[in-house]
Amino acid sequence: MTKSEYDTLKAQLAQSAPADLAELITELAQTEDAVYAAATAFVQRKDPKKLIKTLRAQLRGMRTGKTFYTYRIAGEFQNKLWSFLNSIDRNLRPEAPLAALDLLGAFFEADAQIFERADDSDGMIGDVYRHAAELFAQVSESLEYPAEAAVWLDRLLEKNDYGVRDRLLDNANRILTPVALETRIQKLRTQLEALTPEKANGYDRARSALEIKLTQLVRASKNIELYVEIRLQGRPPQQHPTYAIDIAKLYLENGNAEKALEYLPEFNDYHWNASATELRIQAFEALGDAAGVNRLRLKSFTDHPSVRGVEKYLERLPQTERDTAKVELCDFIKRGDYTPTTQAEVLIALDEAASAAEIICKNAAIVQDQSYYTQSELAKALAPTAPLAATLLYRGAVEKTLEEAKPKNYRYAVTYLGRLLKLNNLIQDWQGHEAHEMWWPKLHAKHDRKTSLTRELKKAGIA
Repeated sequence: MTKSEYDTLKAQLAQSAPADLAELITELAQTEDAVYAAATAFVQRKDPKKLIKTLRAQLRGMRTGKTFYTYRIAGEFQNKLWSFLNSIDRNLRPEAPLAALDLLGAFFEADAQIFERADDSDGMIGDVYRHAAELFAQVSESLEYPAEAAVWLDRLLEKNDYGVRDRLLDNANRILTPVALETRIQKLRTQLEALTPEKANGYDRARSALEIKLTQLVRASKNIELYVEIRLQGRPPQQHPTYAIDIAKLYLENGNAEKALEYLPEFNDYHWNASATELRIQAFEALGDAAGVNRLRLKSFTDHPSVRGVEKYLERLPQTERDTAKVELCDFIKRGDYTPTTQAEVLIALDEAASAAEIICKNAAIVQDQSYYTQSELAKALAPTAPLAATLLYRGAVEKTLEEAKPKNYRYAVTYLGRLLKLNNLIQDWQGHEAHEMWWPKLHAKHDRKTSLTRELKKAGIA
């Protein structure tokens, strides 16, 4: 459901009679466990004791239930988890915030049992726990960092087998008082310093766990200087691009763009350099350096040409400068040692479809080795002005689809064939490429044993 659909439905329901809504919800609750749980929590919201008992029973059921939710039905379990958190947030928290905090703590304590009840290949349960950590922090902030929140945090961090409790550490500055947070940081530093030299050499599980906790707590504390000290330990940023980029992000988040740039040197690895370039751009934007931003956008494009790179570079230029910039980018991409597909995609984005078509026609064999989706998207863009180039691309898409031998995709091949028939009448010069009357019979004969293909062709009326 989109937000617009949600708002429309909500407005329409608001005009309904209470009795009608009650009947609707009751009927849904008969077959939908999540609706039943949410409705029960809603009617008990003015009686916190009863609601707490209900929510604890729901958590116990989610924790100890025997059903394993496979990937296909994992959504049902995820809906129950979301419904549980929503009930805490909307129904219990306003009346009994400390009890809400306690239930959220218990929810984290049950993480292992909950994860083991479902196939979480899509990571949705992890998303639920991210939201739970945010709720825990919100409740603690609203209560001005109660002692109960600190007790829960310490207790939960004793074990973290599924990693979701890390989200609580990320929000430690919203869960603990500044003094309590600093106390825990110093305690962890003392524990690390007490490790024997032997354990400090090589990988040590205990040391690693302490270091992770410490860095997360320090990051949450906004003590960036200490974070730098712990992360880099006096080493130059180039030696640890992961840490350097993380430090730069932290400085940017806290409004210090100049300091962020100190941790964004040129890295040897393309991946890190690309990430650093995006952060450099953010820093220059924060400093109001338009020329610096444009220079970096151009560098980002020349390092790794892409349609998105074109868009990002041009969107910041004044309208009067864009035509000249497009010509310069076209010259660059034509001269560069890039794949024909990349060249064609970028040239189309620069409104140079004719140049893109020329590249496709000269490099048809290379381009036709790309995925059918890539070829069909390029063909769609070129079809209005370059029928031969579009034809070669659609042919490649047809051939790729049939080579995969997946009957469910044959309908796409037939769709492309339909477009080829329309383009065929627009082509007068085949420039040395086979005409449709030569190409299609040979391909058809090659795949004539594919009964699913034959069926799709008959449906489309293609011989």
